[in-house]
Amino acid sequence: MKVVVVGGGPAGMAAADAAVAAGADTTVVDGEPVLGGQFHRGDPRRVDPRVRHVADATVWAVEGTRLHVRVGPDGAGRRGLVLDADAVVLATGAHDRVVPFPGWDLPGVYTAGAAQALAKGQGVAVGKRVVVSGTGPFLLPVARSLIGVGARVLAVCEANHLTGWLRHPVVDPGKLAELAGYAAVLARHRVPWRPRTAVVAAHGEDRVTAVTLARLSPEWTVVASRRVEVDAVCVTHGFTPRLELAVAAGCALDGGVVRVDDRGATSVPGYYAAGEITGVGGARLAAAEGALAGAAAAGARWVTGELKPGRRFGAALAAVGSSVRAGASRASADEGLSVGGVSGGLGSAAWSDGRSSSGAATGRRAPADGGSSVGGVSGGLGSAAWSDGRSPSGEATGEAAGRRAVAPAEDRLPAGEVAAGRTFAGAWAESRSSARELRSGRRFAGAWAGLRACARELKPGLKVGVAWAGLRWSVRELRSGRKVGVVLAAARSSARAVPRGQGFAGAEALLREVRRGRRFAAALAAVHPVRPGWRTWLTAETLVCRCEEVPRCRLDDLGPVGVRTLKLRTRVGLGWCQGRMCLVNAVELADVRPDEAAVHRRPVAGPVRLGELADNPEENP
Repeated sequence: MKVVVVGGGPAGMAAADAAVAAGADTTVVDGEPVLGGQFHRGDPRRVDPRVRHVADATVWAVEGTRLHVRVGPDGAGRRGLVLDADAVVLATGAHDRVVPFPGWDLPGVYTAGAAQALAKGQGVAVGKRVVVSGTGPFLLPVARSLIGVGARVLAVCEANHLTGWLRHPVVDPGKLAELAGYAAVLARHRVPWRPRTAVVAAHGEDRVTAVTLARLSPEWTVVASRRVEVDAVCVTHGFTPRLELAVAAGCALDGGVVRVDDRGATSVPGYYAAGEITGVGGARLAAAEGALAGAAAAGARWVTGELKPGRRFGAALAAVGSSVRAGASRASADEGLSVGGVSGGLGSAAWSDGRSSSGAATGRRAPADGGSSVGGVSGGLGSAAWSDGRSPSGEATGEAAGRRAVAPAEDRLPAGEVAAGRTFAGAWAESRSSARELRSGRRFAGAWAGLRACARELKPGLKVGVAWAGLRWSVRELRSGRKVGVVLAAARSSARAVPRGQGFAGAEALLREVRRGRRFAAALAAVHPVRPGWRTWLTAETLVCRCEEVPRCRLDDLGPVGVRTLKLRTRVGLGWCQGRMCLVNAVELADVRPDEAAVHRRPVAGPVRLGELADNPEENP
């Protein structure tokens, strides 16, 4: 299984780690020299050493799950690379959206992302007297970064008002603590935070020397204004997802982001998406989405197939009680006796297809009545839990003729777990777990002591808390003579299917984080939208497209047109950035028919030289 992850930020790194943990041959393609993205800029991060990292790389075209890449710093020496994948995880992130205003093309006017990148990556301040303006929480970490490199931040201007959060409350202790940290920094350095205020014009000849700060109405029209002397200004009005590759691959969009399910799967088979291209909600959300998407792309069974995310470990064993009751009355040698006298197999409840937890076929298919073993090995639970085919008391658990049921090597327990009664289920059956002692309280303390002993034998991917959750769930189903050990034997077997640090509880935790993060993302979009009043800030000569120097007046009187016609008639979006910075604004200014995919449709997703197009890396490896 080959998985290619495009993007090296929090979502991309989490996706790569999850994919390689699931056994996939994983490659990360990133445009930066080091991993981490904007969030971890200046603090390089690492992924699993088994992940192949292709740095300074641009994916400029996709054909199915084949990616065409140019590798190396921008210049004539870039080499071509073609990557064929079974699955692709898109974690391409987003960039600042900046609405135009008079003077926004002057030197000294920076996007907030660029200013933060210089501060975090190079320790360079964009100026000595700086105003940070726009909308959204991103203004706060940018201001903190500028303060950290010695800039004097004159004000943080938020065009919207935080009272919107009262209508969209999101209780997230992590976000509240982060907000408190930023507020403390601003208070310590006496930086004023000004709601319903924005930079609506920049002034200067060769570079910015002053800005106009305006008090805004709820719709962002100017109510009052004043002039402030500055030598730099940082602006951001939210983020624009980088959707070029998703659109080129044919992924469906919904509200300007890629539409995905809970696992990160897009509408195109083999393509998954995570991070800001599915909605802007912060690094924690991006990392959780990346982990789920990477695992799903690699076919991890704790996300796909029988081990579906969101199902509790105990819920996966919920069928234990019914299968135990069904089998308890017909224990026989030819069916395979189970641990402690419980007949029937647990495996049929969890994996009815006769496969082991690792996915490999392990014997005949599991009968419908529950006579298979843990992981689908024929011959009863005892033959799956003990590789010699005997129960803890030494009785053969295979067929009556004495033939031992032998599990495949991948399902056998290490010898150390079998010897000297160390196996929990064996110790339990051999010691004080009789029916008498399971009645009247079921010796809770003894069960807990046994669980602690068994924890040493569980594989690292299964946490003790998970096993205990399953124990608590199943103990309600256990009756006299039915042992807690059967639950933990199944837990130990299923642990083989789970990558380190994941499992039923891990998948559910990721899903909770994703759902919480998406609620925050929805609230963020509702509280910090770009209001239509920004169009009143512009004059007729204000540039809308900086690359092609297209003024606002060129967009008037076009009539109802499509995005392609808008480009051809005005040259908006035909410059170096291919409309990444200006096209969303131009579409709002002109009377353009809505087509959210057309704004991001670029068959050549990144700048490529003609000579590079002629170079075929398949013919010239």
